[in-house]
Amino acid sequence: MSWTPADDGSVVILDLRSSRYLSLNDSAAALWQALVGGATEPELARSLQASFGVEAAVAEADVAEFLAALRARDLLQEES
Repeated sequence: MSWTPADDGSVVILDLRSSRYLSLNDSAAALWQALVGGATEPELARSLQASFGVEAAVAEADVAEFLAALRARDLLQEES
């Protein structure tokens, strides 16, 4: 997998196994960059709250949905 942040802050992910590109919106791009930096799920939710002004419950649900989408595409390696 390869990812590149663009000058405008957007992120495009290339899944090298399937040769598919995924384009992330602003909030997903911010989550991706934080995740790559080692952020935990609660830290991701707090980041969404701070950056996008959403309530805690919304941020937590959005993070859970984002992580589920990455898992479904086998784009997330989790440490035990």
